[in-house]
Amino acid sequence: MNHRTKYPILLMILIVSAGGWRIASAQTEPRQPETFTRPPEPLHEDEPDEAHEDEDEPKVTFGKNPLSIKMGDFTLTPLLEARFRPEVRANVYGNGVQAAKSLHFVTSRVRLGLDAQWKFLRVMMQIQDARVFGTRPGFDDGGSFALHQGILEFGNDERGYVRVGRQEINYGNQRMIGALDWLMGARSFDALRLHGFFGDKVEVDAFGSILASQQNFVDDSVTPPVTVRNNGSYLATVNAIYKHGAAMRLEGYVLYRHDRPSSFLPLPVKNDIVSPGVYVTGVPVDRLKYTGELTFQGGKQNDLSFFAFAVSGDVQYTFEAKLKPTIYGGFAYASGASQDGKVNEFNNFFPTNHKFYGAADLFGLRNLIDGHLAAGITAPKAPVGLKIEVLNLALADPSARWAAAPGLTLGQDVNNTTRNLGQEIDALVKWRFVQWASLSGGYAVFIPNQGARNLGHDIATHWAYAMITLRTP
Repeated sequence: MNHRTKYPILLMILIVSAGGWRIASAQTEPRQPETFTRPPEPLHEDEPDEAHEDEDEPKVTFGKNPLSIKMGDFTLTPLLEARFRPEVRANVYGNGVQAAKSLHFVTSRVRLGLDAQWKFLRVMMQIQDARVFGTRPGFDDGGSFALHQGILEFGNDERGYVRVGRQEINYGNQRMIGALDWLMGARSFDALRLHGFFGDKVEVDAFGSILASQQNFVDDSVTPPVTVRNNGSYLATVNAIYKHGAAMRLEGYVLYRHDRPSSFLPLPVKNDIVSPGVYVTGVPVDRLKYTGELTFQGGKQNDLSFFAFAVSGDVQYTFEAKLKPTIYGGFAYASGASQDGKVNEFNNFFPTNHKFYGAADLFGLRNLIDGHLAAGITAPKAPVGLKIEVLNLALADPSARWAAAPGLTLGQDVNNTTRNLGQEIDALVKWRFVQWASLSGGYAVFIPNQGARNLGHDIATHWAYAMITLRTP
């Protein structure tokens, strides 16, 4: 066993032996609406019809999810989802140039799965088809059909769980580890995950994931090209959670990422990065919510010393009124790569960027200064929600690169001294017209300032979308 992966696994074994396990709840891992959740408890059974009841057959009841069926200690829940989203972009940004005058496309996702539970044993499987419309099925279909989640879990209602297989994982508010549900393909990890409860206030979570298996590949970045065998890429985490009622939920985590070149990424990328951090959230008074996160990083990147950091915070307040008006404010800062090499570009691991740094996805948590204000209303009887947000976006290091949410470089000039890139305005609306279905849409415009013009982007870029989602509750 590679020594870089042995110690995280040993640490997880110690967590198992220290505590026992309990089935995860909403407090264990805050899940987004699109994230799979366990079936609810069944409704109370009707009085049996004694004239027709067969004592040898288990009673069958239906849960609050009408597709969930309970037979004695066995519960079976179908998982169904379909999502379709057309998008339009105008004046698309590339690396220092206009990549395209306009783009329009339609993406889709269809999921089908089953969740089976019997006492302390759980098996769940979810397949997914994600693709772009207008391609030829069976040829270059522009999509993927694969197992999105498939797990075996052991646990009980007292201590926690042990879960192995392909699974979605969210830490904190997903700035570092998230399921990336906005993307049609989303994200899941091949992992062993352990979660323990120690009383009502303390939880410990840990997982180890294989990101890429060992393989041979040809490295043509050297002359002459040579055949190289890497030792795989891995991710390991430990997260300790302390809950002090609704006023505070405190998480302290350590993430470790080990990356090596592969046939998919043959460039000499070598990461050995340790990322300790702290995340806090809570509702100290009625209708007021806050979140904050601070993360440092150290280690090696391409055999050179690595140091980076990021910090973020948000506050929101909902007024007591019919339309529930809410105001939001916050910031985010992430280091960029300095010219002297003392500070590096922050590595935000496997995040869900879309919901944080502008809906147009022009920014991620790297070389970033973000300040934002927003206001929203919700009509509970409809129910319809509307949110408008204004962001001011800048570079932490003006000489380092500007990178979009997926990590693509949008521009860099080592002689640039202007931090401020511009402002983005987002307008988003969502209507949940039935329990299982919703319609949503949005528009975003990024207005460039001098900093963006210095990097080759002197005209505004626009983005709009509409989406329909149907999903079992």
